[in-house]
Amino acid sequence: MSLVVKSILRAALRHEDEPLNIISISPSENFLHNLSQTGHNFYTIGKRWDHTKVLLPENVKEAFNIESNNFYDLVLCSGRNRQFHEAKSLSRKLHIPLVLLELDFPNPNRELDKMNGDINVFLSDN
Repeated sequence: MSLVVKSILRAALRHEDEPLNIISISPSENFLHNLSQTGHNFYTIGKRWDHTKVLLPENVKEAFNIESNNFYDLVLCSGRNRQFHEAKSLSRKLHIPLVLLELDFPNPNRELDKMNGDINVFLSDN
C-alpha cells in the first residue's frame, strides 16, 4: 500500500478518541515526558533517551528508524536549527503534517525563520 493511501486511510478511519501516533525528532526528555501525559503515542528519533533525567513513559518509544508499515499522524519538530530539514523530509515522505514548535516568534529578516511547518506553534508571546 502506498504511503499516500496509508495516510489518507489513517486520517479517515482513526476514531476521535484514539491516540495520535506522533514522531518527535530529538526531543527534550523533560518536555516529551510532560507531553506524553496527553495520552498520545510518541516515537522519538534522533537521539537516545537519557534515562538519568526522567524515565521513559510507556507511550513513548525509541524508534531509531521510522518504519513505513506503521501508521503515523504527524511529525513534531521542536525548533528550526538542527531538526527542521529532517522533520520536513519525513513529513513529506509519510504525507503527514509537520508541527513546528517554537520558543520565540520568528524574525522575518533571518533566513532560518522563513522555514515553516504545516502548523507553527509559538510558546512565547514576545
